[in-house]
Amino acid sequence: MDYGNSISYSRVYLVSLLVFFLAVMALAIFAIASSWQNLFLERDDIAYIDLQEQVFEIEGDSLVSRKSLNLELER
Repeated sequence: MDYGNSISYSRVYLVSLLVFFLAVMALAIFAIASSWQNLFLERDDIAYIDLQEQVFEIEGDSLVSRKSLNLELER
């Protein structure tokens, strides 16, 4: 038997398995990073909406939020 060929085949198998494992890990890291980025973007949108609702306008001598002004106008 020629063991030289079986060793080279096992090396090819191990190298291809390593490349496959690294590719799967890279895809997993990319998926996790993009999901965290989307999560932070959604949180930024929520914070921006909250800031928009907390804008105050002067009505006479008191400060009233724009949201409550809009509710009063709808009545």
